[in-house]
Amino acid sequence: MKEHAKEATTNAEMIVQPVEEWLNDVEKVLEDAQRLEERVQESLGCLSMTFNYSLAKEPFSHPVELSSMNYFFPKDFVALDSRKPTYEELLKAIQNERRNLIGVVGMRGSSKSTSARVVGKQVEESKLFDKVVMTIVSQDAKVRDIQGQIADHLTFSLAEETELGRALRLSHR
Repeated sequence: MKEHAKEATTNAEMIVQPVEEWLNDVEKVLEDAQRLEERVQESLGCLSMTFNYSLAKEPFSHPVELSSMNYFFPKDFVALDSRKPTYEELLKAIQNERRNLIGVVGMRGSSKSTSARVVGKQVEESKLFDKVVMTIVSQDAKVRDIQGQIADHLTFSLAEETELGRALRLSHR
């Protein structure tokens, strides 16, 4: 995540506040863990049970609650004007009743996932479908993993052993 943030900063992209806060919280936790590790290394020769007990208790004495990340974007998310035609085209494709499959393809980093999330949120808010499910299919994706992700989003389990059996069960859902 930190590398993605650095890459975004390098590309003059803005990092939203929840992400910055989350990265800062994680950095603090990592620093605390490093300090604790150093204290443990210093005490390796120490036989004091009290000191060792206090070291063991320390990580639990001040837990840090990390803020969670949303599946969709925060409410103050603003879409770039240059992406709006893409969003509109994708939304039209979804609304076309003759289509039963839509793929979003393009070069890495060309905002395919962002476009799908933005349009997915619009579709969900408009109640066009009962459920909106999104999964990322990479070049080396495994069909069983994709099927599992879809089933997880639909909150049911797939007992079928074959990919075809699992696909049929998903299509009937």
